[in-house]
Amino acid sequence: MPQLFKIDDPEFFKTGPDSIEWVRVGTEATGSVMANFPMGDDPDDPEVPIASVLFLPPGHTLPRHAHDCYRVEVVIRGELTVGDTILHSGDVSVSKPGEAYGPHVAGPTGVLSVEIFSRAAGLLPGFEGELDDEARHSMEAFTAAVEAYTGSKPDLG
Repeated sequence: MPQLFKIDDPEFFKTGPDSIEWVRVGTEATGSVMANFPMGDDPDDPEVPIASVLFLPPGHTLPRHAHDCYRVEVVIRGELTVGDTILHSGDVSVSKPGEAYGPHVAGPTGVLSVEIFSRAAGLLPGFEGELDDEARHSMEAFTAAVEAYTGSKPDLG
């Protein structure tokens, strides 16, 4: 029997395996929310693919970054500005391991997307270039939350 999850369930954005809870905690510290769904028999396997449901609130900026894995993102609701392009419901972004993308800026109603990562071990973002004050504050919040949760500071590049 498949597992079913409802986005209107107050616990929806707390969904995910313990082994990657740090990424959900860090994301929440930036003002966004994320649920993580492993796609394999062992949810704690660092090589298991992950489908993440991510909500960025209106105007939220996610700085340019990359992951050490393949990544596909589908916009479900709202709009997402990526560079000079505005993505709407149904639009897709694809990146290879180490390929930087963004910044992502959520539209006026925020944006809900599903990101599929080819491996859980690739979830930690690596940041590229100078960060503006808002992005630096966001990444400091992410880093502090992850460090408080795991006891060690993540290497964000």
